[in-house]
Amino acid sequence: MDLLKDKISTLYQKFLWLSLFAALVTTIYSFVDTIAIGQWVGPDGAATSAVIYPIFGVATLFGVLCGIGGSVRFSKARGEGEPEKANAYYTTSFILAIVMTIIVWIIMIIFKKEIFTIFGASEALIPLVLEYGDWIVWTFPVLSYQRN
Repeated sequence: MDLLKDKISTLYQKFLWLSLFAALVTTIYSFVDTIAIGQWVGPDGAATSAVIYPIFGVATLFGVLCGIGGSVRFSKARGEGEPEKANAYYTTSFILAIVMTIIVWIIMIIFKKEIFTIFGASEALIPLVLEYGDWIVWTFPVLSYQRN
């Protein structure tokens, strides 16, 4: 794949299909996870997973924001023959991702009950949401960087 010489429509199709496949896999994973939790814990378990899943979206946000945004600036600078500028963009993007992830992670640890309530947890679901959500909250940095 040559980004400078290949047809834009061909490149677009390659990226489009890969992106759609990734979204499909994520959706299937979420669906199967919800079914498995619902079968094991019951309806409250399925509701709990629905409350937890926005955290995956937040993690994806930081990975995409810093990863793709930084890579565009990095590639543009490299293409213009400015490796120092490209390295500065990469470093800035990486540091921004770390700082943003740490800030959001700390906020999620401190205010997890309030955040889960905003995401739709009722008082009856909070014990299950906190039990399951702790695993997700404590691994949030890993979730952010697996998408970066």
